Amino acid sequence: MLRELFIQNLVLIEDVRAELQPGFCVWTGETGAGKSLLLTALGLLMGERVSTDLLRGGAEELRITGRFDLPSAETREQVQKVLDGALEDDQVILSRRLNRSGRGYAYVNDQPVAVATLRQLGSILVDIHGQHESQALLQPAFQLHILDAYGNLLELRQHFQNQADKVRALRRHHSDLTTARQIRQRERALLQFEREELETAALVPSELDDLTRERDRLMHTQALQEFAAAGYAAMYDAEGSVVEQIGKLQREAESWVALVPDLGEVTKRLEALGTEVQDIAHTLRTLNETWEADPERLETVERRIQLLRRLEAKYGQKINDLIAYQASLDEKERNNGKTICPASKKRLGKNSRSFERWPESLASNVVGSPSASRPKRKSNLPSWGCRERNSKWRWNQLLWGMTRFRRTFLLGALIKWSLP
Repeated sequence: MLRELFIQNLVLIEDVRAELQPGFCVWTGETGAGKSLLLTALGLLMGERVSTDLLRGGAEELRITGRFDLPSAETREQVQKVLDGALEDDQVILSRRLNRSGRGYAYVNDQPVAVATLRQLGSILVDIHGQHESQALLQPAFQLHILDAYGNLLELRQHFQNQADKVRALRRHHSDLTTARQIRQRERALLQFEREELETAALVPSELDDLTRERDRLMHTQALQEFAAAGYAAMYDAEGSVVEQIGKLQREAESWVALVPDLGEVTKRLEALGTEVQDIAHTLRTLNETWEADPERLETVERRIQLLRRLEAKYGQKINDLIAYQASLDEKERNNGKTICPASKKRLGKNSRSFERWPESLASNVVGSPSASRPKRKSNLPSWGCRERNSKWRWNQLLWGMTRFRRTFLLGALIKWSLP
């Protein structure tokens, strides 16, 4: 039951708070007093579409709040089922907000919810009747509820609903597992591709640094050859070379050793220096002979460097780290290869078969063969101005006039249609 309605900035209403007492309450007033706006506000709380046209001129936000009592345990249970949670007390507060930009918000007990949730709660808490309509009677779900109540099918229908919910939950679970398996399969395919790519690359620790140095040397081969040739000539081969100058100094020092014995040590050091210079010169000549331009090798090294750098950029790791990552791929591939769906599929098939047998089971419980021992059931259908006894007789005549197949099909279809 609606106990309080608060409206702010709705069309012409700036700020209104209406409190309703237990019993029959009436809002009266002349034409244009705003009675329809109160119903509009109540409709917005029930999840109807909202537009910025309803926002009061000059206001930035429309607010509507309604406080509802839950007089019965059945109503409270229905509300808790929609909210998927327990209520702290026997009331629920619905709120709706809309700002000037057109962005709307919905709340239940100060918790954000979807507008569809307000619509579900509205069908439980409020039934709006107009001069030419009754919303509940026009709803197919309510019509089926009346029919099931008249046929004493509510308990059986609840069993069927529970079975259907169980099957739906299993289907969702199976779908989630199937999606997870597909994701794992894609991940496994990616791992296989990465492993094959890294195995083909045949990575070697510190290879990139070595290749970079080799490339630079190949690119400067001519300059290196010129340096080696010039060094060899300056130290050994050219006229006036270092070796020649050292030999000349050594001979002059030897001629003065008889007068200055200390020059004997200098002579020995000059001799050793001449030998060292000759060794250096011959080394430069040998290197000069090995440093040859090799365009094919340069191209090979360049391609290899580009491959290694592309792998580093792709995986975001250095070559040494990629080698460690490659070693871990086999274990990751084994873990992703495990299947996760067969058990779920088996449970789904078992419950689906049981679910599919329910319509026939319900039909046989309702329209089975006539028997005097069959307990008489009192109809839960409220009086609508017709004779209940005559309606029951026509109901039974209609059912007994059908074949077993038609009875099963009709009742099963009615029950199935009642499910969302």
